[in-house]
Amino acid sequence: FYGSPYHGLEPSLLFGTLPRLAGADAVLFPSPYGKVCLPEADALAIADALTRPLAGLATAFPVPSAGIQATMVPQIFADFGRDVVVNAGTGIHDDPEGSLAGARRFLAQWP
Repeated sequence: FYGSPYHGLEPSLLFGTLPRLAGADAVLFPSPYGKVCLPEADALAIADALTRPLAGLATAFPVPSAGIQATMVPQIFADFGRDVVVNAGTGIHDDPEGSLAGARRFLAQWP
């Protein structure tokens, strides 16, 4: 649906505006620094489309995803603000010391 400069949908429309119009509360999209990266400008435009005023609709939480690790938490907050969902599943459960240690690593990075 997107990815070409010649046809398809802008990422901000596909992952931002359309999900909000459909009533989404939170929307996952590839982060600019995980396993499957979107260009930073596209990811920030998605977050803007999810959070800017739009015809009286509620905002939706951006959920940058795909390979999020604990060390990325400060950058996630710097890029997306405090109203963001940190999608930490694999980053927690793949920790070599176990899931509890992985969760503690994420919490230690919280601003």
